[in-house]
Amino acid sequence: MTGVDFEETDGVVNLKFKGHRIGSSNRKEIARYASSDNIEKITAGEIPLWESGTAISEFTAGVYLSKHDYVGDPSANRVTAEALGIYKKFGDLTNELGTGGSEFSWTLELSNTVCTPPGEDEDSLKETFTKYSCALMAVIGNLDEVTFKYRYGGEVTGSAGSGGIAKTEEKSYTVTLFDANEYLGRMYEDGLVKDFGTSAGALQHLFDIIGL
Repeated sequence: MTGVDFEETDGVVNLKFKGHRIGSSNRKEIARYASSDNIEKITAGEIPLWESGTAISEFTAGVYLSKHDYVGDPSANRVTAEALGIYKKFGDLTNELGTGGSEFSWTLELSNTVCTPPGEDEDSLKETFTKYSCALMAVIGNLDEVTFKYRYGGEVTGSAGSGGIAKTEEKSYTVTLFDANEYLGRMYEDGLVKDFGTSAGALQHLFDIIGL
């Protein structure tokens, strides 16, 4: 890094970095800045870094930047799913969108058989689906129902690791906005899932609460 430019507007400080490849002659530099007002946000371009006392993780920033209003946009949905790590965790999937009625839904059908690690069961898998559903509904404006369709192969065992899975079951698990708010309410007394998509700081708070 060779320098940092600071731009402050209405309580938001935006950082612009100047840099080059690291070499043996590079020296570490510390950039200091004295604000002229109370700072509410710090950003680097569009990337949120800090907001109202909360540091924004790289993961949260990526998910927040994928925020969009309509679940009827498949390409935007994929960006959000990738930012959340859904593809990385479960592999490839197909999508079905329900946008014709009063409720707007997204069904994610996982292509790979899903197994749970030793010591975990299908309930822990369903909780993972619930966490992802909360995140999806927080950052996709009109989304109010998420369904995961999957082939469940049970707990991973030594025999499964060396020889495959003896039996799988076709299953589905649906999380409505009501379900998501109830899940959140068991850990946090105030606020609805949609409220946490209003800012990067709020989304970071949601992820801290549900452990995502």
